[in-house]
Amino acid sequence: IVASPLQRTMETAGIVAARFGLPVLPDEGFAEMAFGDWDGMTFAQARAADPVLFDAWLADPTMPPPGGESLAAVSDRVVDALSRLLERYDGERVLVVAHAMPVKSIVAAAMLSPVEAAHRVDVGPGSLSEVAYWADGRPSIRALGLR
Repeated sequence: IVASPLQRTMETAGIVAARFGLPVLPDEGFAEMAFGDWDGMTFAQARAADPVLFDAWLADPTMPPPGGESLAAVSDRVVDALSRLLERYDGERVLVVAHAMPVKSIVAAAMLSPVEAAHRVDVGPGSLSEVAYWADGRPSIRALGLR
């Protein structure tokens, strides 16, 4: 079980880990996107605060929110962490407990979609998504945002 090191994901991972007698390995690569000045806001609130800036951010994956991290940077970080997991745990099942943007980044990469496609994926809090990686490295999305 691998989890973002943030408290809420470590707690969730800990519940599952206790059930199966497994350790939880924190991995910064699966941390949530740093939204900077928009941390704690809904997308509607961020848009209301500055509609022009928000729409520009949605349109450009290399543009970070004020004081935050760009979607492209998040995607690169998450895909790197995922690649390390796939190499380390080749052929094994791994539960990754993460946040919305890392999950969306994994799904966009699996679909060979541009990084901004992450904005078109809905994965709510506590939802479950499953991506299988076959022996040849091809991903297959089995479940997305199940609640």
